[in-house]
Amino acid sequence: MNTAPLRVAIVDDNDEFRGAMGKALRKQGYTVEEYPAGEPFVEAFAPGQLDLLLVDLVMPGIDGIEVVRRAKKIDPTLVAIVVSAHGSVETVVEAIKEGAFDFLAKPFRLDELRVLLEKAMRQIERNRELASIRGDLSRDRFCGMIGRSAAMRRVFELTERVAKRDVTVFVTGASGTGKELLARAIHNLSPRRTGPFMA
Repeated sequence: MNTAPLRVAIVDDNDEFRGAMGKALRKQGYTVEEYPAGEPFVEAFAPGQLDLLLVDLVMPGIDGIEVVRRAKKIDPTLVAIVVSAHGSVETVVEAIKEGAFDFLAKPFRLDELRVLLEKAMRQIERNRELASIRGDLSRDRFCGMIGRSAAMRRVFELTERVAKRDVTVFVTGASGTGKELLARAIHNLSPRRTGPFMA
């Protein structure tokens, strides 16, 4: 496991919250960058620069979901957590759909954040492993499935994203389109991969 300090960016227009979070994370040994808005963060962000993004949902200019969307285009391995006091189920779903790892409702306790950061660290390590695998294998091969179109790559990305979450996944499609292959891929990439898979 990589022992380098976790590199975190906090993007929040609330100076007091951003400063308090930065101080708390630095005390835990993390390397922290702070940004008061989404635009300067996205402009400065480069692939491999960070491990984790903590971003507020509601900010002047581009909102947190748009920040996640743009950041994930720059570096798909970035793990993003959206934080807000204005979250709804719809907002959480949209954030996850755009690539957020999780959603944390304000106000939250530091121990809640620590638990989430531990989960995020596991995902970061997993992302590093997947990036290494992708360096050895062509991206058009994925868990027994083959496809190089934009649509198939989107399926592969969604499969990786949903596999880590403890949710029920409903896979639909015509007979012979690979629903079982997809279900098996989700199982094999999930924390439950050591358990039985029943088709």
